[in-house]
Amino acid sequence: MGTVEQRLCDMEFKQELLSKLNELRKESTLCDATLRIEGQDFAAHRCVLSAASPYFRSLFTSGFKENESTVVELQEIKSAAAASEALRFIYTGEVLINVFNAQDLFKVADYLIVPSLKTKVSEYLKESIDATNCLELESFAAQFGCESVEKAAVTFKLQNFVSVVKSDDFKALDFEKVKQLVSHDEIIVSREEEVYDSVISWVKHDILSRECLFPELLKCLRFFSMSKSSLREILQEELVVKSLTCTSILLGGMACFMFPDTFLSMSLKPRECLISNESVVILTGGHNDTSGIGINS
Repeated sequence: MGTVEQRLCDMEFKQELLSKLNELRKESTLCDATLRIEGQDFAAHRCVLSAASPYFRSLFTSGFKENESTVVELQEIKSAAAASEALRFIYTGEVLINVFNAQDLFKVADYLIVPSLKTKVSEYLKESIDATNCLELESFAAQFGCESVEKAAVTFKLQNFVSVVKSDDFKALDFEKVKQLVSHDEIIVSREEEVYDSVISWVKHDILSRECLFPELLKCLRFFSMSKSSLREILQEELVVKSLTCTSILLGGMACFMFPDTFLSMSLKPRECLISNESVVILTGGHNDTSGIGINS
């Protein structure tokens, strides 16, 4: 009988080989390339770099001047520490990711085209999302085309709206992004008044330049979902009192309580979290001081 062919994989040998290659790198033994980043030099082997990164493979096998020189200056990389960690990943498959280097590591992995490192960093970034950084991470992910992180940040932002709008990043957000957020149907709040509070907080953070934008943000609020007592309080807000436009917008919102018969046939859409599964909301006016909307199926 013939011998059955078997293909065996010795993982221990693989790991030992990677370890030895990394030792050669750290000892600058048989290295034929020097990466210069922010004035720091890192010895490496062209074959290893080329195997791990299409960027380096193209660099070392093309007619670029780096193919002739042993020194490669990577001026686009702004963090030598992140580059060093990325180099360790290329040689060993191991990487140390923390809150201080994650974004720099992602930039390096993106620039050098090391997909596996980008994936590792992306997973870390998604797990690190909280109320203080989700807006920053959403912006970062959008800039670098990291859809999984961007999607996770947006989801967190909508589901944790009340916490997120208390962050410094929200106060620094530009008008269009604030308007988009407070207009969103899927933000999670217990009361529509919480959305109003976020608008007031954002405007008053830089009132000189933002007061003129207040009317546009008021238009994004669902006043028909608020209680009459809340609307009375808002009507006394200084920003509303001294603006005829704001007063007019608010009075329009209050009209559903003052003249409920006028709005009986008008379909309005509250935030999804403030209704059940009904798709059509019909205002009934209500007579209780804390009444908001009536929902008819």
